[in-house]
Amino acid sequence: MAIFHLHAQVIKRSEGRSSVAAAAYRLGVALEDPRTGLRHDFSRKGGVSGSLTLAPDNAPAWASDPAQLWANVETIEKRKDAQLCREFDIALPRELTPQQCATLARAFVQKEFVDRGMCATIAFHHIGGDNPHFHLMTTMRDIDQDGFKNKNRDWNDKQYLDHWRAEWARYANHALTLANSPARIDHRSLKAQGIDREPTQHQGPKAFAMQARGVVVDRFRRVMVDLVTMLKARRVARQGLSPSPPITTPPRKGWGMGRGR
Repeated sequence: MAIFHLHAQVIKRSEGRSSVAAAAYRLGVALEDPRTGLRHDFSRKGGVSGSLTLAPDNAPAWASDPAQLWANVETIEKRKDAQLCREFDIALPRELTPQQCATLARAFVQKEFVDRGMCATIAFHHIGGDNPHFHLMTTMRDIDQDGFKNKNRDWNDKQYLDHWRAEWARYANHALTLANSPARIDHRSLKAQGIDREPTQHQGPKAFAMQARGVVVDRFRRVMVDLVTMLKARRVARQGLSPSPPITTPPRKGWGMGRGR
């Protein structure tokens, strides 16, 4: 069943993060950060189905090479609190073939990001599996044949994110129509759609894989406990009953989730 999921974040140096490390992880390759001299090797990481890097027509040739692109991002950003890039995690419809997924993602990224002046790296994960999705990393500076220019602050406007969410739903639904699939996605909230049910919690591919191997994921357990407690409280409120004590789970050693790259 096709689902709508588009999550966006800014990768910041102040959080100890690096655009080179982020690209290496999402691409499943080894890349070296020229600023720190660190080599980030994720070449043994599984689940990467393919990748491509796109750049505006007036950009230098190196902007289409992910190793050079993100190395240059790290080099040009001098501040210790620099915002390095934007990253999106976008679910692909399971009803589409791998080729249809690739065509859909590329068309969306080209029109909505590259044609606006951004360089973009796309990493496809688990295409053809139960949780097909792609990671999109985009630059934050204008670029021309001479290289990066000033930060483009217009791209920070929340209206852009709202627009991209709506456009992704439109692009995906068009692809589903072309594939003769009745499935559709909607970027709007359930309330805006007039649907009276509780929203579901999106779980990443690692959580699903670990559950499939019989491993209890603490984050998943906490989410489910919170969800059950919330649903129970709502049922009690509707029925005018006294609530029972909330469900709790004992603390476990090392159950905190580490910060992602």
